[in-house]
Amino acid sequence: MRIPLKCIDCFSRSIVEITTEDLYFALSYVWGTPCPEISSPRSKDSVKKLQIGIPQVIEDAMTVVKSLGKQYLWVDKYCIDQHNVVAKHYQIQNMDKIYQGTYATIIASAGTDASSGLTGVGCVPSIGKSILCSTLPPLKDVLGETTWITRGWTYQEAALSRRCLFFTELQVYYVCSAMSCSEAIATPL
Repeated sequence: MRIPLKCIDCFSRSIVEITTEDLYFALSYVWGTPCPEISSPRSKDSVKKLQIGIPQVIEDAMTVVKSLGKQYLWVDKYCIDQHNVVAKHYQIQNMDKIYQGTYATIIASAGTDASSGLTGVGCVPSIGKSILCSTLPPLKDVLGETTWITRGWTYQEAALSRRCLFFTELQVYYVCSAMSCSEAIATPL
């Protein structure tokens, strides 16, 4: 039995079914304390609009997806029908395929919960005309200090993804099988 993949359409702010040909991003983040106002779509809902007040990390991830010229974002809390045991079990069993199928996974490694957001996305820091130099640490050192790295699910999400954008407190890192890149200075997208 195949259950269609649902994603957030970042432009219409609704949850829609996509095909396997559609490019989508996934979000890896620490849920933190469960929020009762956050609900996933029920299977009978073909399209569900996102309510006002969704967590900042999801708002910021939607901003990143749109700024990169893409449309779809997969977020477990919203895109897995938490009320349908069969659908939920199926998607959990196929989590590897979901993350391997992403265009890239956005990793919110700096936060301790969904309200933390993505560093440098929600607020725009100003650096003026100054020339800045930086000797920021490598990604492995930065991740070692995060809550995100201590969660088995989130670590697996990164390991299964072809491409990852790590949003840390210091800068954004891009990692894929061919290369690893980082910003020299923490600036917004």
